[in-house]
Formats: sequence, structure tokens, C-alpha cells
Amino acid sequence: MEARESAQELVRLTPQQATRCATLLCDVKDLPLPEGLVHGNLSKEALLKILQELALSDPGLFLERFWRHLPAEGIEAFWALREDCPKVDHYTNEWARHHTAAQREAAPSQQQPPPAKRGKVPAAVRNRRLAAMRRLARDEGYFTEEAMRQRCPLLHHYYVGQYAGDANGGGVGAPPRNAAARRPGEPLGAALMRQQDEAATMQRMARERAVELAREQMEVESESDDEGADAEGPRAPATPPGRGGGVRGRREEAEDAGPVSEEERALLRGEFEDLMRLRFLSGEDAEFVDYGAIDDPGGDASLGSEVEDFAERDAEDAYFGE
Repeated sequence: MEARESAQELVRLTPQQATRCATLLCDVKDLPLPEGLVHGNLSKEALLKILQELALSDPGLFLERFWRHLPAEGIEAFWALREDCPKVDHYTNEWARHHTAAQREAAPSQQQPPPAKRGKVPAAVRNRRLAAMRRLARDEGYFTEEAMRQRCPLLHHYYVGQYAGDANGGGVGAPPRNAAARRPGEPLGAALMRQQDEAATMQRMARERAVELAREQMEVESESDDEGADAEGPRAPATPPGRGGGVRGRREEAEDAGPVSEEERALLRGEFEDLMRLRFLSGEDAEFVDYGAIDDPGGDASLGSEVEDFAERDAEDAYFGE
């Protein structure tokens, strides 16, 4: 009995998440409400309370009724419940598939190109990117944890966020505690800008998860289509971004890894930063930096001296490697 009650506790939204999801639905016309309720006869406050109670008491039923009407930031709240609630898992997959298809049909020309494949970067280009990376890290805080999380919130979640646990004061996928709260002595304008940045980060994370959900669904369907075929041999299982070696890989493989130690937490942050630097060097940060100006020898002249430093190191390595 205690095991069942414990399992039930795992498949619950927080009150804040339930309120957010209910608020997103309050203004939707022709909302499919439970039998006996008429949308037009309810005050907004009464409707909000009904939706909150349903989201808290039965997130699977809530999602079954309303998944078509929730935006990405609403679906985000259900991410951590997928493994414990088959109904939530099913309807988040449905949302991802329909959302991705609708985006493709509505604006095919605006779709993001697939991530660049990591290949060997020419030495001259690599040296210019190394110089730019050093300057961005030194002068603009490009590789602070907060800045990296804004660029790749899902990758940050896999390496840092999901292991924060109670230290963050939130559940899996939750933003860091008080991430957007006004800090002591902080001007109101700066606090409002940070709140906007945090909202944009969470929206980006929801989009990244929607893409991942759709990709997982496509892989499952592809495996089902190929079931019984022996020509290709066994398929490698799909893995989330960045999964593999290091501390994270060892924890994923362990059946009961236990709580994350402070030492492991620091190592995970280091692995996350290494991946973000590799992304930059591989040309995957085109949304945030101008690679044309960086890679072109006639572009950013201010990189000159630092590029020469890396070129000299290459020459020394080549000399002593002979």
C-alpha cells in the first residue's frame, strides 16, 4: 500500500505548475470541459479553480482533455511525469508529433536547419575560433553557467539541472530557485529583463524537448516498421543530447547511482562546459555568434595576435611531433 501511495506521489504537478497550466487554458474558446459544465456560465475564477484541481488530482486526465490546447510552456510542466504515468507519456508524444507537423506545414521555409555535423575544422579556422572563444569567455562571460544555460537549456538540464534536486527547490526540469527573482539592490528594470530572459530560456527548453519527443517518436515508429528485419542488424538505442562517457554516462549506466556528491556535481558542470566549448568550435552556435566574421581572415582583425599564439603552438607541436 505504501509503495502504491509513493508511486502516486511521483505523478503530480506542483501547485505552481497546475496554476500555470490552468491559466494558459482559461481564455481558450470551446474548451472541452467535463460534462455538466458550460464554459460561458463560469466565471474565470471558477474555471481556473476547476482546471487547477483537475491538473493537481489527475494530470493524465487533464492532459487527455486539453493537450491540443496547451502551448509548449504548458506541456513543459508534464515532462517529469512521463516515466511514471503512461497516459502523460502518450499525450506528450501526441502533442510533440502534432506540434512539429503543424510547424512544418505552416512555415516550411522558416524551419531550423539540422545541427551541423561535427567534422574536422581546418587549422586556420580552428585557431580563429579558439581566439574568439577565449575572448568571449574573458570579456563577455559567454561560458558562464547562466549564459550557457540560456543557449542550451536542455543540455544544461541533462548535465546540471536534473542533479540539482532539492538544492534547487524544484523538480526535474524546474528552473533554478529564484532564477528570475529580484536580487537585493538590483534595479527594477534589470530584474524585469532577467525575468524575460528566464521566460525565454524556459520556452527554448520546451521547444528543444518537443523536438526531442518528436525524434523519439519517429525512432520508435521506425523501429516498429523494421521489426523482424534482419538485414540491418540490431539498432543502437537513441540517447539524449550529450549522453555517453564521463560522470553522466557512468551514472546513467548504474542501476542505483545514489545522490550526487559535490565533487560529481562539479565534474558534471565541467563536462557540460566542455560540450558547450566543443559546440562553439564545431560551428553550432551560429544563432549567437557571427562565424563569418570569425572565420574570415579579413573579418575580425582584433583576433590577430591571439590567432598567432595558437598558430605558433601548432607549429611547435608539429616540430616536436616529428
